[in-house]
Amino acid sequence: MRFAFRRPHFPVIIVVGDYVFGATSPAGLKKCLRRALRPGIEVKLLDQTWEWFELAPDSDLLIPSFLNRATPSKRAVVALVNGRANRPPEAPLYEPRSLSSHTREDIFAELLALLRTS
Repeated sequence: MRFAFRRPHFPVIIVVGDYVFGATSPAGLKKCLRRALRPGIEVKLLDQTWEWFELAPDSDLLIPSFLNRATPSKRAVVALVNGRANRPPEAPLYEPRSLSSHTREDIFAELLALLRTS
């Protein structure tokens, strides 16, 4: 895995099409992409600082997203994780109660924990 311009701050949330995964290191990111990557599927990463990264088409180069510069809302990230196609039916949902009272760091950590357990 190569990085252009800057590296993402790990851990990251990985979005491969409708599937969502979590990775805590570059090695975990590689492992996840090896399992889930298919030709023609868009790959995006949300790092710990809530910045988007993209996998360059037909390469292993990870670049900051220049098209999607806006920081996602807490509710949008929760909806992304709750609506993932790879969520087992018995897996719990993240309950978005009072998101304004939770920091982005807390929500990110809780979503990663949820991704690891399911």
